[in-house]
Amino acid sequence: MRQRLGARASGGLLSSERGCVWLNCVGVTGFFAAGKTTAAKIFSKELGARVFSLADEVRLEAGKRGLEPTVGNLSRLANEFRKRRGAGFWAKRVLEKMKRPGSEWVVAESIRSPAEARIFRNFFGKRFFFVCVSAPEETRFKRFRRTPRGREFRSFKEFKSAEGKQLRGGRRSQGLEKVVEGAAFVLENSGSLRDLEKGVKALALELRRAAGSAGERS
Repeated sequence: MRQRLGARASGGLLSSERGCVWLNCVGVTGFFAAGKTTAAKIFSKELGARVFSLADEVRLEAGKRGLEPTVGNLSRLANEFRKRRGAGFWAKRVLEKMKRPGSEWVVAESIRSPAEARIFRNFFGKRFFFVCVSAPEETRFKRFRRTPRGREFRSFKEFKSAEGKQLRGGRRSQGLEKVVEGAAFVLENSGSLRDLEKGVKALALELRRAAGSAGERS
């Protein structure tokens, strides 16, 4: 697990009926079938956090258009909105929902472009904790094959090719490789669900301490 927490200006301060509330955000990124959604759910349980999925926002738009939620369709639709509405469109959409009253922890799941990560960093400052969920390619391919979309890629080669398109990114598309490299923490998820739960629980405790330290320095 690597840590690269910087001493950025404090962010994530919201006004509510209870007064001013600090909002802490766990950002989750990773490659296909790494376990992002599962990790986000565990963070939610451990931190009492609300989960906001950028991928779910894309799926919602796909449903409105009657599109089947395949990897290809979702990627094309997400990039279409990035080109028309700006590279950080999906992050801004989720951020507005995060600002509504609720718990003091939120999870932004499925951050997939540098612009999206930058929007969360700029708003939350040192209260943004960026986590990459990682697993070997072969393991992720086997997991993907067990999902409802498992027949989408007929071979490991097709799986790698589709992922490769997401790794590269221009100003208005994804650049997942750069996003993953910018994560402050890495959660290895090559083992069992129980192993992942242990890893997330340990990291959640560390993030609580870091959030407390950020409050002391604010």
